[in-house]
Amino acid sequence: MQNIDPHVHSLHNSHGQADPNKIIEAALANGLDGIVIVEHNSYDASARWEQYKNSDLLIMRGVEYTSDLGHILIYGIESDKYIPRPNLPFAEIGALAERLNWAIVAAHPFTRPGVYARNSEKRIPSIHALEVNLKASAINNLDTVTLATKQGIKLIAGSDARDERTVGGYSTGFFNRVSNVQELAQEIRNRDFTMIVTPDAKTKLMIDRTSEQPSYQ
Repeated sequence: MQNIDPHVHSLHNSHGQADPNKIIEAALANGLDGIVIVEHNSYDASARWEQYKNSDLLIMRGVEYTSDLGHILIYGIESDKYIPRPNLPFAEIGALAERLNWAIVAAHPFTRPGVYARNSEKRIPSIHALEVNLKASAINNLDTVTLATKQGIKLIAGSDARDERTVGGYSTGFFNRVSNVQELAQEIRNRDFTMIVTPDAKTKLMIDRTSEQPSYQ
């Protein structure tokens, strides 16, 4: 199984830029095979990571995008031309995903910027997975697990790391090995993955409610 953290940031307004070398070192130390850098509302913002792609860690790039419904993770996107500004209609992004074979994951779905914070019972087309997020509260993650079970949507797990300290805290195992983000997007669309989460107190609240049978580090 290939262990990937699909939700890692390195740019933030209040703290500047995280050191890619430290993120890579921590990811490898935590047993990751790969990470996906998903800066907010811009694919081009992660361009500096291209120079690190020869490391021992598989490095891929996506976007955490603010749609009109809330935050989503987009895998397979390769240009900012599709997202010229935040808050485009989710229906528009979903149509692009179907046409261009992107995968869309609802990021931290029940937090205030999450797509289910205001749409808790509605089935939203073109969402391929819901994210269990290391930074979300136990209640938020429990709500995510409950909704995923109810609607038959797969659960993905990501750290939402801003630097090396939490990268890989939650991650996702892919049954078929991927070598680029397009293959990752296809595996997400194919539902060939499972959560890898640490057995902390937050996770214990989720276990009895999930149909996923998560793996443990």
